[in-house]
Amino acid sequence: MTKRKINVAIVGLGFGAEFIPIYQRHPHANMYAIQVAAGPEG
Repeated sequence: MTKRKINVAIVGLGFGAEFIPIYQRHPHANMYAIQVAAGPEG
């Protein structure tokens, strides 16, 4: 099995925020999260 890590990015932190701790603990993942501010429409 390869020792390479995969890069995981989650954009927007609505429902996707639930997955952040899972990927942070995974030994073969680099975790990136980008929070997007809501505009005037919500």
